[in-house]
Amino acid sequence: MSFILDTQQVDKGDRAEFVHEALGATMVPIELHWINEPAEASAHGIITDLGDLTVCCGNTTAFRVERTTALARDDMEPSIFVNVQISGTSMVVQDGREVVLEPGALAIYDSTAPYTLLNETGMTGEFFRIPHTALALPHNMIRQSCAVSLSPGDPLTTLTYDYLRRVAADPALFSAPNADLIAHPSIELVRAVIATHHRADQLAAGPLVTTLALRVLDYAGAHHSDPDLSADQIAAAHFISRRQLYKVLAEANVSLNDWIRTHRLEACRRDLTMHTHSIAAIAARHGFTNMSSFSRAFRDAFGQSPTEWRDRHAARALRLRAGTPIATAPSTRPTSTPASVQSSPETDQRPSPHTPTGGDPAPTAYPLQPTLDWMRQHAADPLDLQAIAKHAAVSRRTLNRQFRQHLNTTPLAVLAQMRVDHAKTLLETTSLPVDRIAEQCGFGSYASMRYHFTRIVGVAPHHYRHGDKPSPPTRSGENGQTLARRVHLETGARDSGAWH
Repeated sequence: MSFILDTQQVDKGDRAEFVHEALGATMVPIELHWINEPAEASAHGIITDLGDLTVCCGNTTAFRVERTTALARDDMEPSIFVNVQISGTSMVVQDGREVVLEPGALAIYDSTAPYTLLNETGMTGEFFRIPHTALALPHNMIRQSCAVSLSPGDPLTTLTYDYLRRVAADPALFSAPNADLIAHPSIELVRAVIATHHRADQLAAGPLVTTLALRVLDYAGAHHSDPDLSADQIAAAHFISRRQLYKVLAEANVSLNDWIRTHRLEACRRDLTMHTHSIAAIAARHGFTNMSSFSRAFRDAFGQSPTEWRDRHAARALRLRAGTPIATAPSTRPTSTPASVQSSPETDQRPSPHTPTGGDPAPTAYPLQPTLDWMRQHAADPLDLQAIAKHAAVSRRTLNRQFRQHLNTTPLAVLAQMRVDHAKTLLETTSLPVDRIAEQCGFGSYASMRYHFTRIVGVAPHHYRHGDKPSPPTRSGENGQTLARRVHLETGARDSGAWH
């Protein structure tokens, strides 16, 4: 899927905001500082998602790009960015280090910590985003590799530089069948460059093996809606044999078929609560092709038929039809959920792709209520996952597990929802500047508020204030007035149902 970024299609007064929103939605939330007035802001480029690899190539008239401390605490999946310097010079600053890049240089920076990019003539080049889980290197090695020129002059660096440039320079590659297969060799090369820089060949290979089970389950979860999902497909996607796949999962005490069925059933249960589509449509959306088998599996897992479950939550369905934000009820887990591998601290902080899109968590009495009350009282404070876990007297991993068990989301996603709800109230009832509202709601910066507000509500804060309210949910659950429509982004052929 590709997004075309072109400020010429946008009114001058909206151009700076347009670029902020587009990059925040497709790459990472950042602050941009322009060479000229914001009305003269210019940006042109293409951003393409190739599985675990996101490619961004283009140019802007922003001379300074910052990911602030507040933005670095957001709920974006932890990732690195590879900067491929094509022409001129630029600077990367992170963790007290800075490096000046010239053509032929490679450098990385990490989304989980503040960074600054500088180019006095405007940021130009090719950038590649890779999730930590796909890179499979120790976090301390990643951080030590940021804001340095990676193995300058090494033949492997030259090979990787030339390869990444070829990937970014061929638009036909982005729309080719199975284009996402480019991600694996690209990430392998980047991993090899980082390992070479640290003279740690064995260390680079080790984490790749130890995270294989987690990456397999991530893939299975992302593709669970495919009714033809099979062990052969999963094995091929990870360049291993079917036999090795089962061996890796057996060592993690995971039954692949049970795990996929459980994942699909939980997704169906969630949609039966949150959506008004027919039961057959929901089952088909999540990979079930036989209604009788689906109904039996659902009853075995949850003790009720799909119809009984939906009737039990009829009030929520009626509120959804009326367009009222609804809360997510505490979940009922399947009675025989297979064991799964443990997540890393980084992956624990990633938001669920089914984060609630409106309203506070359900006000029923359950163990999380004191924590939710405390979060609501302190939402304007600079909270992070560690602070919430400390108040709850549990580890971050336990806190994440409890929120997923009871709310099907993460603590940081709930915190963002609370802050957005407060921001909506202030936008509707006061004339405070948006940066003051961002501060009072605990976002730390307007860029952070704009990112979360647009993601959850469907429109930017300043448009919301002027009456541009979001449309009702579309078939795939996303908001009708999403950023993609506003900024004239051109999408590829990926079906919107893949979000589920």
